[in-house]
Amino acid sequence: MDRSGLRFRLLAAALVLSAVAGPASSQTPPDVTWEFVGADSAGVDALALVDPADGQPFGLPHPAFATFYFPAPYHYPNGEYPHPYSFGLVRLAEGGKNRTASPDSSWDLLAEYRGPNGLYADASGLVVTTEFGSRPLQRSTDGGATWADVDTDECNGDGIDARIVRTYGPGRERALWVVGQLCRSDDDGATWTPVPQLAAPEYVRRRDLLELPPSAALPEGRLVLGVGAGVLLSDDNGSTWVGSSLNQYFRWVGNDLVLVPDPAHPYGGTAYVSAKDFHFEDRGYIVVLASDDGGATWDERHRFVFGEHGLARIDGNPELVALGDGSLVTGLLQTVGGSAQDLGTVVWSGDGGQTWHPLGPQPPWLGERPPAGACDPACEGGAWPGWGAKHLRVDRAGRVWAGTDNGVWRTTGPAWAVASETDVPDVPGLGLSVRPNPAGRAATVSASLAHSASVRVSVHDVLGREVAVLHDGPASGDAEWSVDTGGWVPGTYVVRVTAGAARATATLTVAR
Repeated sequence: MDRSGLRFRLLAAALVLSAVAGPASSQTPPDVTWEFVGADSAGVDALALVDPADGQPFGLPHPAFATFYFPAPYHYPNGEYPHPYSFGLVRLAEGGKNRTASPDSSWDLLAEYRGPNGLYADASGLVVTTEFGSRPLQRSTDGGATWADVDTDECNGDGIDARIVRTYGPGRERALWVVGQLCRSDDDGATWTPVPQLAAPEYVRRRDLLELPPSAALPEGRLVLGVGAGVLLSDDNGSTWVGSSLNQYFRWVGNDLVLVPDPAHPYGGTAYVSAKDFHFEDRGYIVVLASDDGGATWDERHRFVFGEHGLARIDGNPELVALGDGSLVTGLLQTVGGSAQDLGTVVWSGDGGQTWHPLGPQPPWLGERPPAGACDPACEGGAWPGWGAKHLRVDRAGRVWAGTDNGVWRTTGPAWAVASETDVPDVPGLGLSVRPNPAGRAATVSASLAHSASVRVSVHDVLGREVAVLHDGPASGDAEWSVDTGGWVPGTYVVRVTAGAARATATLTVAR
């Protein structure tokens, strides 16, 4: 899904950002600032990173796709629209330099039509979109160069909830799901099968889908579904659903789900939901809740009340993302009914959602005047209210991306402590290589040793933690070690070899 996907949620084969994380303990928000990624005055309907674990996966030139729209009342001071189209699917230009979509944007227009609000993309070149209306799903297998219609009326989005999610667990390996109508594809979106409708009233609309990984308590994993009446659970790949403690008609809306994985946790980690509570307790109905039993029961962690973080009315459908250290980020939106009063900000929690702090200084999209490079010619009369971050993603470099009604933004640095070790040149007496790279389910680490020595070969995750020891003992000459990566979360790992005083490292990318 595009909220997707982010959304990065599986211990057993989802995103490296959250795969190795336990609960965060820091109370100090990361020191980051925001930068403009282009799309002057564009509202972002959908945002997808090609590989949510890396802004530039495997050297691919286009790290992100999005859908832009341009609010009709907005004009430049000269009275003309700033862009030649009103809706469109776009792709971030290579290096941000090919500005064919518009003279003030770094995005290339791929298709001009009413933009999809369901958007999925990955490093294989697969891009799938869906939208409300009569258009079928659109599918590209070459990164958006060519497109084909996928004729399935049953799986069109419903205008709000057309998210597209990838799952990996037993019986649902690499399945794609259109959440709004709950359709499933097992062939990368070429064909789709509607999942039987839930035995619930129409207002129980599907809004987000989270996969819990196989764990001690859930050997096959579990699907957790956010709906217009809270949260539902399925242990049979979506055939049947049962209610959780957060399942009450006319009260809860389970809008956005994430998992902070923990290998030691009996249910694979802590699940979080950003929900609406229409009981409107304490003048607030945007609530973050957590579950430590696989989504069965939910405890309130924080209720965003009106006036918090300088927002008179906290509204909308905020997205929630989990960072690689277990911290959480969400976007808050204030809607008053007039665009000049619609504001928003991004906040961070390092204690499991209990307390929240601004992520960086005041986001530049909140300024009365547009930031440098974001509007040329300058927008006069404070015509740049900013609006809020509606779509949040995070890449393997640790940067948070935000899709707003004022273009695309991202943090200039990581929002969590990403391991910075990269490949280093071979040192005398020690050579190191990894193949294939990227690897699927197995790889071979080869070392060339000039002399016999005590050799240790280990693999570390992006947080620097040791995840495997391939060899620890004497070795000489040319040596090889096999590593089974079948159960590893896709992402980047560091292979370290030490032989006496000599040391070498290389990166190993695991892909599916």
